[in-house]
Amino acid sequence: MFEEDSGSHPMSRRRFLGGTAGALALGATGLAACTPAVETSPGKPWDHEFDVVVIGSGTGLVAALAARVAGAAVVVLEKRKIIGGTTGHSGGVAWIPNNNVMKAEGLADDRAKAMEYLTKLAGGQATQELLDAFLDAGPEMADFVEAHSPLRWRVSKILGNNADYHPEWPGAMTRGRSIEPVTDRVGLYGPELIGGLQKGCED
Repeated sequence: MFEEDSGSHPMSRRRFLGGTAGALALGATGLAACTPAVETSPGKPWDHEFDVVVIGSGTGLVAALAARVAGAAVVVLEKRKIIGGTTGHSGGVAWIPNNNVMKAEGLADDRAKAMEYLTKLAGGQATQELLDAFLDAGPEMADFVEAHSPLRWRVSKILGNNADYHPEWPGAMTRGRSIEPVTDRVGLYGPELIGGLQKGCED
């Protein structure tokens, strides 16, 4: 059984999973302890121990990055042969109200309006506690990713003036809440999103 040396990972499994950061354990071809990808074969013995197991290498890489920065031993498991899953084929856009990227471009958001819009969008499928957590932690997450990976954000260009999917709803904005990776490439930015997160995990 493989176990990480406790000296190199001061945060214990119990302490990590018992804290609020444990909620980050969401969901490549085996990013063992957030090291470069290692492919495994069906039926091949594989016996390792980790503090956090992330299933799926899409935006779950943010959870892996946060857990690793917190001192946990992390493994990311992906059943496909490419890292990123369907997120790697996506537009690569994150919807984060009141983010610091938009503020840097002189775009002001309003938390009350963002909550009004998000509440309607959730359609009763989320608790008030969860909605508050999303609005409060979203900007922090975007800043965290920039601080611990080569990924850099910008206000979305791919969406133009459709930052919110329903601009006609109360509380909506036309620009600023949607952010995407900075890139010169034309097209969808899922590969840049996954590439930046993967590099952060590997580093």
